[in-house]
Amino acid sequence: MADQTLHRDEEIIEGGPLIEDSPATAARALFLGILLLMAGNGLQGSLIGVRSETEGFSVTVAGFVMAAYFAGFLFGSRVAESLIANVGHIRVFAGLASMASTAVLIHALFIDPVTWGLMRFVTGLCMAGLYVTEESWLNDLATNATRGRLLSRYMIVTMGGATIGQFLLDVADPDGVKLFLLASVLVSASLIPVVLSASSNPPLVVPERMSLRELASIVPTGIVTTFFSGASAGILIGLGAVYAVAVDVPETRLAAFLA
Repeated sequence: MADQTLHRDEEIIEGGPLIEDSPATAARALFLGILLLMAGNGLQGSLIGVRSETEGFSVTVAGFVMAAYFAGFLFGSRVAESLIANVGHIRVFAGLASMASTAVLIHALFIDPVTWGLMRFVTGLCMAGLYVTEESWLNDLATNATRGRLLSRYMIVTMGGATIGQFLLDVADPDGVKLFLLASVLVSASLIPVVLSASSNPPLVVPERMSLRELASIVPTGIVTTFFSGASAGILIGLGAVYAVAVDVPETRLAAFLA
């Protein structure tokens, strides 16, 4: 009895939950966080493209600004695994989401292609780390029987959130600061269901590294397909808004076009 009381006191001191969420409840909290995060990211991506055109950036400069996101994405996917192994999923999610929210606000403070390029790099780094965190967390929550169903719902929530964010482009004037503030609020709000959930961190596991050559020997066609798919998606996501403004798509249809 004394041992049980001592163990209970240790849990309280360490801040661990006495009653932990079930995997289904933990997944729902994570999905809500992902939905808000992707809505903020979707709005920001479209807004940066539109503002790049209205601020008079050349297509080349706008292309470099938008490409910086994907450069950051490459870097972020490499550092995320070591961050998760060191401090855990919840802290990594909170830290990267806070950094991404800050980057959105800096866009509104400094209308400058160099600053925007740097902030897009930071956003890409954060989003890559958040994707790795979310997907590894969901993989830990899943069983062999539920993994496919859980990951399919994850993709629906991810794409749905991004679509909602792009539709939000209509709620205020893209030339003002309100949409930047809204994007930042959405990204910050994504923390609430994740950090207030009673679920604990998945086990901290040191990841096994795999070289690109090893991966190519296992799924050679997958690498080629992914490369060209990513290149195509990057053009559409990065420059779709720039193109829409350049060809005078009406503001009332701009959000629907991008979504």
